[in-house]
Amino acid sequence: MKAQQFLDYLEKAKSKNTLKEYRNGLKKFSEWYGKDLDTILEERRKDLESKDPVRRRRFEHKLEEFHRSLMKKGYAVNSCRTMTLGLIQLFNYFDVDMKMRVISSEAKRTVETDRSYPLTIENVRAMYAVADSLRNKVILLLGKDLGLRLADVLSIKKDEVPDLDQEPPIPFQRMTSKEKVLARGFLSSETVNILKAYLPTLRSKLNPYLFPSNGKGPITDDTINNTLRALAEKANIKVAKRQALTFHCFRKLLLTYCIEAGVGLTAGKLMCGKAVPKSDGTYIRNTRLKKLFLQLQKMIRVTDVTAYTAGQDRIQQLEKTIETLKQDVVSHKTAWELGTKKLKALENELKRLQGALRFSLECQGLTKEVVEDVMKGRNPVLEYVDEKYVVEE
Repeated sequence: MKAQQFLDYLEKAKSKNTLKEYRNGLKKFSEWYGKDLDTILEERRKDLESKDPVRRRRFEHKLEEFHRSLMKKGYAVNSCRTMTLGLIQLFNYFDVDMKMRVISSEAKRTVETDRSYPLTIENVRAMYAVADSLRNKVILLLGKDLGLRLADVLSIKKDEVPDLDQEPPIPFQRMTSKEKVLARGFLSSETVNILKAYLPTLRSKLNPYLFPSNGKGPITDDTINNTLRALAEKANIKVAKRQALTFHCFRKLLLTYCIEAGVGLTAGKLMCGKAVPKSDGTYIRNTRLKKLFLQLQKMIRVTDVTAYTAGQDRIQQLEKTIETLKQDVVSHKTAWELGTKKLKALENELKRLQGALRFSLECQGLTKEVVEDVMKGRNPVLEYVDEKYVVEE
């Protein structure tokens, strides 16, 4: 049993942050115990072969002592818990497991904490304004659009970017590495535009990643997070000492604004690849999710915010005007229909009166010519001759 085997396994199977946590915990335990990891592993193996129950549990008690020493040095509860995980996982890897039920609850305790900086869209806009490279701008816009974990963003390759000539928002789906959940996100129009400018700058054919390093892999987590901190400082954003501005803050930003924009937490989780009950996910189809993303973008747009807001206001104004015109058309149509009916009634009344007048004139013995003159409104002067009316000469 060699501890290096375990460390090699971690490097391939775990994330960079997990590897860092385990290495740190093992290093501190080794220093506290005063022996190297290989010696510790051998002692653990011999302890388990012993028939003495006290000796078999020796390292469980050592872990508790180590935990108490960390607490006395002023480490936070969660940090103390994290630093004990290295030894536990080392023993588990070589099948010399610790009995967790034997370890005291104090050594396993964690507390709810949130040291992440509460990133706002105003912060992102300020950082974008001072960003002096296309790569940094892409990082900011992808972060606020997708809300993915950093590992998932860094693993994106150039040929995985969708066709950017589609009508935005463009669907961007990705299986998350940690939870193995499909993220059903979208790229907004502003992100599409900056990607169109950024992609042609990636000329290297040896490195396939969207954010390439000088080697063959992507840039590191630290590079991204250091970039964000530098942009925040340049934009005069004050981050408290006990808070951390990292790429993970974008994930919380997206979910927070999903709630504030009325999009809903379930839709937000579907977009950024967080697990939701299957019964909830089935009710939100991709077409519905796209509409909700557009609704969200009204609050979290970064570029040309004034023009965009003015455009949205103008659209709303035009929609109201169109609705008013529709109502006027309906009103005028109703008035025209009523007028047509009234005109028809008057025409019918006129025909009835004309018929009655013609009948009356004919009954008075007028000639046909006289009747026609009267009907046409010429009113000839008549005289009574031979028991009938004739036109006066």
